[in-house]
Amino acid sequence: MNLYLQELKSYLKTMLFWILGIVFMVGAGIGKYEAFSSGGDLDIGAIMDTLPKAFFAIFGLAGIPIDSFGGFYGMIYAYVTIMGAVFAIMVGSGILAKEERDKTVEFLMVKPISRMKILLVKLLAATTLVLVFVGVTWGTSAAIINTVSPNEPITMELAYMMIAMFIIMMFYLSISFFMAAFLKDAKKSSQLSLTVMLTSYMLGVIMGIIDNTDFLRIFVPFQYFRVTELLDLNINMFYLVFTIVVSVIAIVASAYYYPKRDLTI
Repeated sequence: MNLYLQELKSYLKTMLFWILGIVFMVGAGIGKYEAFSSGGDLDIGAIMDTLPKAFFAIFGLAGIPIDSFGGFYGMIYAYVTIMGAVFAIMVGSGILAKEERDKTVEFLMVKPISRMKILLVKLLAATTLVLVFVGVTWGTSAAIINTVSPNEPITMELAYMMIAMFIIMMFYLSISFFMAAFLKDAKKSSQLSLTVMLTSYMLGVIMGIIDNTDFLRIFVPFQYFRVTELLDLNINMFYLVFTIVVSVIAIVASAYYYPKRDLTI
């Protein structure tokens, strides 16, 4: 219990920084919708129709019906999900490698606790941080939406988006956690995980620009649960099962490799 609380405490300042970022992103984004919707005859859809296809692909807006409130929030959700993936990678790789990074491995290893228990406690702490991230996003979004647009409730759509965000964040958390447990230099795990994430995002851009590239979807976690599907209260069951299976395999592999890996002192 002490180790769990210590892990959470070590990420307190980082968590507060990300919470401020979430509140700003959601608040500023929904505030823009209020400005657009009060613009009289201003037609958001007509403006968007004049923009090139590449614009929507690069900014992750391909296929999102941005002229509706749900669609507009879906745009914000897309950006916050990217933030969430980066956060999950930083936590997943950092929480397992920070003793090696901070040269405090001996302090942890002399405690009467097995490496397996250390791994499980760190995983629980990392999952808690992800839950806090999603919970803050959900609560902030619901509060601002209720203030700005009480007549256009998207309660269920918001719930589906938050569930999808949690699944994607846990997917990236598990992958980065495994890399930190497997690599000899655990400090490089975050760099490698971020590279994988950015590569997958670029593949998503390619999918948005070039037709008939849906076969790439399995390599793009951000495309597993598309905003258009979530707005229809639909979660793709294939990718739901796929993310769960890959996440479980990554965690099991972490539990296998971490106790055997030589730690850098």
